[in-house]
Amino acid sequence: MSRRHKKKLHRQRLLVIDGHNVCFQDPELRHLMHDDPERARRAFELKIGDRDNCHIFYDGGPGGEERRQHHGTLSIHYSGTRSADDCINEWLSYQDKSLITVVTDDRHLQTRVKSFGAQILPVVDFLHSLHDIPDNKPGIDELPPSQDEIDFWTDQFNA
Repeated sequence: MSRRHKKKLHRQRLLVIDGHNVCFQDPELRHLMHDDPERARRAFELKIGDRDNCHIFYDGGPGGEERRQHHGTLSIHYSGTRSADDCINEWLSYQDKSLITVVTDDRHLQTRVKSFGAQILPVVDFLHSLHDIPDNKPGIDELPPSQDEIDFWTDQFNA
């Protein structure tokens, strides 16, 4: 691979998403966030698809632990006992901010992100961009069961 090509790959724009901020504003996911947040997060990740250089930060997480996972090309960050906003700010402190766009409508987070020199993309604009992508992904009702659902039913049938 040529140096020029490596440099171009290295300098791709990163998309950082305040996950719960977006999910609560998406009409299809809002009700799921109240009833089954894990299922809403998985549906959101399916909506995003296989975008490269995409990091989603969620408040909380499995077992209340801070962790990072990969679902396809998406990098998923759970904040544990801290806020997703704090995790985003910490993560940004180690990145080239000129190459980052943060998706959020949280004004406090927007102020901090702008002070770092990163760009802001309003949630409504991001959601509109998702609708511009051909929809060949399963709908919310077609999602496979979550691990919690599997564990619940396994316990029910083994009891």
